[in-house]
Amino acid sequence: MLMPANQPPPAPPPVSGGPAKPLDPYGFLAQQPAKKKGGIGPNLPSGNSVGQRVLVVLGIIVFLVVAVLIFLSILSSAGKESTAALLDVVKKQTELIRVADLGTQKASQDSTQNLAFTVKYSLESDQPDLISAIKGAGTKVTEGILNSGHQASTDATLDQAEQDNNYDAVFIRLLNTQLRDYQAALKKAYGIAKSQKLKASINSDYGHINIIIGEPAK
Repeated sequence: MLMPANQPPPAPPPVSGGPAKPLDPYGFLAQQPAKKKGGIGPNLPSGNSVGQRVLVVLGIIVFLVVAVLIFLSILSSAGKESTAALLDVVKKQTELIRVADLGTQKASQDSTQNLAFTVKYSLESDQPDLISAIKGAGTKVTEGILNSGHQASTDATLDQAEQDNNYDAVFIRLLNTQLRDYQAALKKAYGIAKSQKLKASINSDYGHINIIIGEPAK
């Protein structure tokens, strides 16, 4: 249908919602969720907190102290074992000299007396150098320590053997037992000795005992 030439064109349809707002390109920043402060839990300090760093440092200090104490304990135990082994040697040596001296006085057979003299004078000649070497290694040796190896049971056994007229046989048996114990003590002491002087002294005494017992040097 043709419109008259003098009629104006129709108006455009109205736009609903009011005038358009300009688009904000940074609006998404305001929509980000807020970050939580602190660590994982509500009562725990964060990894960078002063409290946590102090705890870590204290833990390291405690660990180091415990490690040092364990190390010192090991060193102390080793030192005590070494000292005990060396003193055991001179105690056994002193007791052997004493028992051998009893044999020189009371044994009736020449072979028994010869053995007793050999043991007594061999160990008496060895003892000063051994004690000197032990003292030089830092271990104190006193008369009380030397005599602490005295075995009263040995005296009782020999006294009974003398009454039974069987002194020589019992004496030789006891002496050989003590010689074997002394030999084993020397071997143990040599294994833990540190100084060359001490090792040489122990090795010399060990060789003398092997000769007395009748064994080749080892």
